[in-house]
Amino acid sequence: MTQKLTRSLVYGDSEDSFATKVQAFEEEFNAGLVNYEGRAPVTIRDIPLKKLAVGYDDELVAAKVYDTVVRGAWEDENLWRRAANVIYMTSEKERVPAITPDAFEFKPWTRGAAVKEGGGSFWHVELDCSDDDGLYGADVPLSKSFVKRRGFDAVEQALACMGQAAGRLILQAVRTELLADVDSTMNDTMANYGNGHYKALVKMESLIANVGMTPDIALINPAEGYDVGISDYFIRQSYFSAARGIPVDLHSIGSLYGRIPILRHRDITAASMIMGRSDAMAFVGIMEDITIEDYDDVRHGMIGSVVSLQFDVASGKDATGPTGATNPIAKSWAVTTAA
Repeated sequence: MTQKLTRSLVYGDSEDSFATKVQAFEEEFNAGLVNYEGRAPVTIRDIPLKKLAVGYDDELVAAKVYDTVVRGAWEDENLWRRAANVIYMTSEKERVPAITPDAFEFKPWTRGAAVKEGGGSFWHVELDCSDDDGLYGADVPLSKSFVKRRGFDAVEQALACMGQAAGRLILQAVRTELLADVDSTMNDTMANYGNGHYKALVKMESLIANVGMTPDIALINPAEGYDVGISDYFIRQSYFSAARGIPVDLHSIGSLYGRIPILRHRDITAASMIMGRSDAMAFVGIMEDITIEDYDDVRHGMIGSVVSLQFDVASGKDATGPTGATNPIAKSWAVTTAA
């Protein structure tokens, strides 16, 4: 192994000479000391790999490689971050508080008297990455002859796709947890709404709101996206949203009530729709953020990187709290399926 990169090295979360070098390089670019097609300001993300691979030192190239992978996981495939409460774990096992307004209660009080117990007994979700639990890795092998031919555009594309695969991996884990743990009172079939997908979305929102939660995301399979998209109700609402200038991103097909984004993705199980409150329905614990280790295999004429990450996923159903109390986030999401 010749180089090991993590987020703190590249983005300067800690005092490190590597991050300092990247920052100095970006400042040099933006000061016009290095000519790059007259563009400014720029970061290392804006500069193609092929520009850095010729004439700059290995650390800057390594930073570009890492940033390309992270961009794929954290931005190109970002639904997992939008659908869950993301926690950076500081130990192998970590208890995350699930705090809701229901944790507190106001009671009659006489000024000067002792204040009665008013709650504060939070529920917790435990995330566990003991040993190698939740550890995943993948290899990006490249032949040395390919690199010598300077196929850097293809290399950069491969790295971005690797990052996207990491993002999809976490999204799949979140989806599986939500579908498996949904409360029976929050799970229904499309047939009960006359196979009306828009009506099903409206019903899910009402179920969640009725338990004191405010849903802020809906995740659907693209096939369900078609059925939602051709609904007369949805078309009219989408028209008004567009007129108000509400932004639509890559995965969005619109919104419910102008405030709940409806996001489609192929990794949401076919014939299913999920809606919920993102900071309560799912918890993603990151034990090891995306890490890249470069290698040089002289024997087989290969160079490349091993990309790894370690995480755990829990749902609101997993929360634990006072004996006899009702889990306040167990119904923070709803699911509708076609069957």
